Amino acid sequence: MRKDKSTPVEPIDPASLRATGADSGNQLSNANRNALLVLVFVGLASVAVLVFWILPGVVDQQRSSGPPKQEPVVPLQEPSETFSEPSGVPEALAEMPAALTEQEYAALRLRAETLLLGIIERQDSLQQQGVEQWANQDFAEAVASGQAGDVRFRKQDFVEAIRLYEQSTDALQALQDRVAAVLEQALVQGDQALLQNQGEVAKRHFNLALAINSHNRRALEGLKRAETLGELFALLETGGHFEAANRLQAAEQVYRQAVALDSLSAEAASALQRITERLAEAEFSRQMSQAYALLQSRQFEDARAAFRKAQELAPGSKRPAQGLRRVDEIVREEKIASLKAEASHFEKQEQWSLAAQSWQQLLTLDPQASHAAEAAARTRHRAAMLAKLDHYLEHHERLYSTGVSAEAQALLDEISALDHSPGRRILQSAEALQDVLVLARQPVRIALYSDNQTEVTIFRVGKLGRFEHQDVRLKPGQYTIIGSRPGYRDVRKTLYVTPDMKAERLSILCEETI
Repeated sequence: MRKDKSTPVEPIDPASLRATGADSGNQLSNANRNALLVLVFVGLASVAVLVFWILPGVVDQQRSSGPPKQEPVVPLQEPSETFSEPSGVPEALAEMPAALTEQEYAALRLRAETLLLGIIERQDSLQQQGVEQWANQDFAEAVASGQAGDVRFRKQDFVEAIRLYEQSTDALQALQDRVAAVLEQALVQGDQALLQNQGEVAKRHFNLALAINSHNRRALEGLKRAETLGELFALLETGGHFEAANRLQAAEQVYRQAVALDSLSAEAASALQRITERLAEAEFSRQMSQAYALLQSRQFEDARAAFRKAQELAPGSKRPAQGLRRVDEIVREEKIASLKAEASHFEKQEQWSLAAQSWQQLLTLDPQASHAAEAAARTRHRAAMLAKLDHYLEHHERLYSTGVSAEAQALLDEISALDHSPGRRILQSAEALQDVLVLARQPVRIALYSDNQTEVTIFRVGKLGRFEHQDVRLKPGQYTIIGSRPGYRDVRKTLYVTPDMKAERLSILCEETI
């Protein structure tokens, strides 16, 4: 065991662990004791490595290699020289009590040494946590049990030494389990003393907390506050006198000094907040007046800033929120008027898509505006019709398809059925589309030539049979012409018919034999 000032503990000399009762006076130095402790740790670690890593591998290797080979028995020879105990260790330790085997003796000694190491560590840890200040009697009793174990250890009564060491270990562990609760109790009592202006009492509790944990931030801050507690309450008293005399600026200055002295003081913070609110009332009235003046002159952003400043000064007042809502209403009304004028302008320019966007934005601001809803629907419809017309005109080859041609014609019929003129752009595009449709429906003469032996078929048109020359009339579009003849490989040709083709000639005949 180790020694401390409050409770002397007689240290166990490592040499005495192997000494007999007659040789107990021969003690090793502290350096030898530390070396022995290190050897104990190394021995424990070596056993663990042997059992958990090396031994399983050896067993597995023997199992996999089959039965061991029989080797001839070689008689053991006596060692050429005898080994003696290291100097300073009596030979009497080589003899063991008759009741114990060598393994039992070694196990008891190892158990006692392990417990001793734990006791030393726990004792040192508790002393570093100021245990003498909060549980001196309990600590002394735990140490006494360890000292009694030391005596039995020297007499090689390991069973009794183990019992006493375990008793000491349990007592020290119980003290370690109490550390957190004792620390928290000291902090709580220190905080309560601060609230009651009991500076010395607070210091005592926070010093105890620091003895347990010298880096505890709460204890460090509490001790610092306790040292300035008298000055803090003097400032608060002075500020109270200024406030009672309605000297608000002077009171604010003193309260700020109190907060700077102790930023964690609830009293100082409350006093400063109270005086700040009183000073803010006058500023609040000034900000509200300025905000309404800015609103009257249509300086909306500046008016909002003034109302928000007033809101910061008096968060509980409804007046700033009312002013902000009035700003939003006026801005909304002006925005609606602007969007209405913008949409009307786009309609006159027949920019139907832009007009639809403006009407839709107006509806977002005023969903109840029925005229805006009608205008938005009308302009969206015209924008869609113009987009379709432009698409058909840009991709007129699609009109060669019967289905697409029918869709385009339906669009033209819809435009012609409108009650009101859809506008010059739509009418012009519709007229151009009508002309393209006429051309797309006009058949084009195609001259086909063959050898009067090939069966000619136009896919999706019909069979033409055998001929040398035949004229067909096909509407613009894509056609596949197939020629077939027994004993010959079929031929297949693709024909693109456009309205501007004139007297197109195409030869189709089978010439490659199979």
